[in-house]
Amino acid sequence: MNDVVTVIEIGASAIKLVVGYKFEREVIVQFASAKSLPHSAIIDHNVCDEDSVSKTIREIVLEAENTLKFDINEVTLVLPAIGLEVFGNTRMTPVLSPNNKISETDIRNVIATVFKDKYPTPNEVIDVLPILYILDNNREFSNPPIGEETTMLNLKANVHTLPVKIVKNYRRLVENIGLKVKSLVAAPYGIAQMLTSYKEIGEEYFLVNIGAKTTTVTTISNGEPFKSFHTDIGGDTITVELQTRLGLTYEKAEELKKTYGLDPLKYDFVATIATSDNNPNAKLTVKDLNPIIENELNHLLKDITRAIKLLSEDDTFNKLPVVFVGGGSRLIGLKDFMIKKIEDRKVIFPMIKTLGARNMTFINVLGGIKVTSNIVNESINHEAPPLLTRDSPKKTKYSETEDNL
Repeated sequence: MNDVVTVIEIGASAIKLVVGYKFEREVIVQFASAKSLPHSAIIDHNVCDEDSVSKTIREIVLEAENTLKFDINEVTLVLPAIGLEVFGNTRMTPVLSPNNKISETDIRNVIATVFKDKYPTPNEVIDVLPILYILDNNREFSNPPIGEETTMLNLKANVHTLPVKIVKNYRRLVENIGLKVKSLVAAPYGIAQMLTSYKEIGEEYFLVNIGAKTTTVTTISNGEPFKSFHTDIGGDTITVELQTRLGLTYEKAEELKKTYGLDPLKYDFVATIATSDNNPNAKLTVKDLNPIIENELNHLLKDITRAIKLLSEDDTFNKLPVVFVGGGSRLIGLKDFMIKKIEDRKVIFPMIKTLGARNMTFINVLGGIKVTSNIVNESINHEAPPLLTRDSPKKTKYSETEDNL
């Protein structure tokens, strides 16, 4: 039977939780839910209302337990890519068995050596992604070579690190309600692993993840992130602008944004869709929404374009497609807007294929299931890192810290 895992994401606007497992290369979902947070609960990835966030996490876990009829004691926590740094590392340890046959202990030892190594960053290590195990006589294995004979075990791996403050605060929110954090996953890694089974998406691309208050742009190669930038523009930015410019409540502005988006239709007769709270005589139509939304999207596109330019290391990057994901990518009219504006490369808006959670807002937590399903051991911590059987990546390099746009 497939191992069922629970994944939580603490987003800027909502808590998302999915329960499911991986079957072959696809994710099977048994439960998925999202619960909104108060507008000011998390600002700039700082937790401003810890009680509200913890209460919402507790509620969504209880909902899952009541639906599935079993207790949830441990979770995978998906973290935002803000400040993500990726390092390549190679370390070697001796095999402990007298007969020189590799055991799970040997695998964990060499991963632990990589995990505990010093890296040129103030960030905290959250994950070690084995790329290649090298044994005596240069024998190479992409998965843990348990049972093979060798005196020394050499591991090439990529190491994901994130700012200590984000890791510490988000982990604490989950642990405060009595849950154990089994593993940590950087959001773009989980998404990239999800998309490895999508034939329309190649091995290398720019991943644009539009969240509520932040958009990240990450280079992806063979299912792994390498460099990432972010901008503090997201779906919520549009809502706030509509609220301010049109004199609406935040809730009404959000409703209009979701209902009409960047409406592409041309009408001979334009109906009233709302009235301004500041001026009841002001009748609002889609023609009032479009210029505001388009202006914000132009600001977002400018930052995305700049990020892609900064992330492009050579001319080969000029040909890479741009893949849009995240809850903000569902905005009506956004796909046509980006395809029209980004003329020099292919633009892809993938549709989630996962039964039970086809809403793009769940992309980060679905990626967490895809990744966690490859973790064999029962727990993760700094002293005993996980034993991993990843889908085989093919490339090793590292990225340096990049400031936000």
